[in-house]
Amino acid sequence: GDYVEMTPTSTSYTIPSSMTGYSQDQTINPSELNLWRVIHINEDGSIEMVSEYVSSKVVYLTGQTGYTRLVDTLQTIASQYANDAYTINTRHIGYNGQITVVPTPSATACGGGSSWWTSKDPSLERYGCGDVSSSKDRNTIQNTLGSLISNIVGTSNAGDYWLVERSVYVSSMAWTCFGLWMKEDGTYADASWNNYGWLYGTHSQANPATQSLGHRIRPIVTLEKETFFNQGKGTKENPYLLTK
Repeated sequence: GDYVEMTPTSTSYTIPSSMTGYSQDQTINPSELNLWRVIHINEDGSIEMVSEYVSSKVVYLTGQTGYTRLVDTLQTIASQYANDAYTINTRHIGYNGQITVVPTPSATACGGGSSWWTSKDPSLERYGCGDVSSSKDRNTIQNTLGSLISNIVGTSNAGDYWLVERSVYVSSMAWTCFGLWMKEDGTYADASWNNYGWLYGTHSQANPATQSLGHRIRPIVTLEKETFFNQGKGTKENPYLLTK
């Protein structure tokens, strides 16, 4: 739970519309997230940290591309939060080995004929029918920091943020693709139409069939084991500074 000051190397990254399906490119400033919390120490001595805040910019995903490339897009964005001097790995919150790019699902492949949340069956992930759970990161952060709520950087307002997890709802031969997120109050978007926003689908409740969803970014970085917490006290007011 200690606070660490670390500024990502990149000051600007443009997310191409070909990755998101959105109508235009989107630009973020990774270096704005420069305050982090320690959430895990690995057996090899490397240290995992999650950003204290979420991005100021909302990142939009749209339709078929937004769904099929959700993991790839969020992982690519997370890689921009690396610091060349200290980090050895990056991921977006919720990543736990999910397939990066999946095909567009079909009702037949995803169990058409009965209502079913395919995120409960990881064996169908390769068919585009939902991902393995993002619960590992969510549980680690909840247990370590006591909350999944995160304010928008530069403000005192909580912000929702993407999770690396997709889900598909199948009813009869109709289906709808969802992108999951953490809500502003720190609760997980559960399996209901009110809490989910769909990206793409044929189900009657997915109207229009293609939709844009926008949420913020919250990355996790891993520090190499030779990194030292030199100055500071590990508090929010006086975070640790890194040296090698």
